[in-house]
Amino acid sequence: AGVRTPAVVAYDEALDLLPVPYAIYERVRGVPLESLRLDPDVTPDMWRAVGRDLALLHTRVMHVDPLALLRHEVPEDIRPLVELRAEQGYFGPADARWLIAWLDRLAPAVGIHRTPLQPARPLRFCHADVQAANVLVTPDSHEYAALIDWGDAQWRDPAWDCAGMPLRAAPFVLQGHREFAPLEDDETAEARVIWRHLHLALALLERGPRPDRSWGERPLGILLETLRFCKAPPSCGNWKEWPW
Repeated sequence: AGVRTPAVVAYDEALDLLPVPYAIYERVRGVPLESLRLDPDVTPDMWRAVGRDLALLHTRVMHVDPLALLRHEVPEDIRPLVELRAEQGYFGPADARWLIAWLDRLAPAVGIHRTPLQPARPLRFCHADVQAANVLVTPDSHEYAALIDWGDAQWRDPAWDCAGMPLRAAPFVLQGHREFAPLEDDETAEARVIWRHLHLALALLERGPRPDRSWGERPLGILLETLRFCKAPPSCGNWKEWPW
């Protein structure tokens, strides 16, 4: 499809040489973006390049064997998860009501409870873990080098590929994507990105602190990033149209 990722040099799942499956990939001359600890605003062109690669992924990878055997994920209603987290004491009932009211506004754009007259949004092949730890860049110029770690790849709404990264990177990623091709139901893509970020934070919330894990697996960081983003959403795209 043209997506920049390390080529597979060798792969063995038959346990011919080792008692476990193994794979060997070509080496990419780069470092994980997360290791540089840069704000998204410092590397907008790099994130746009990621968006262009995601557009290639979403439009050129076909639904054929063996890829068709991967998971098919459709958006789920996360409002019950908000109620559960309130019951667990992560926040109070008033906070839950406020958040659910916000999700009520976003739910139609996400496609929750579509009617028979509303066909399901086509699922696309997604990386599903585009966090900065999986984006390789050149250490000096910060140019995009490759996207790694395809262990979560699955068929789902392409807007979900903007999760895991800081929300302030998503506008650049969507810009790059749209330079090549729009997303499915492109006019609601921003709302679906917001929904997924909230979903991810709520799902991970009960894990507690994770100092040894990447940023995309730290729920409080995701919530703080959402707060920073909502304080001043960008003028590009459809961000201004959605309730904050």
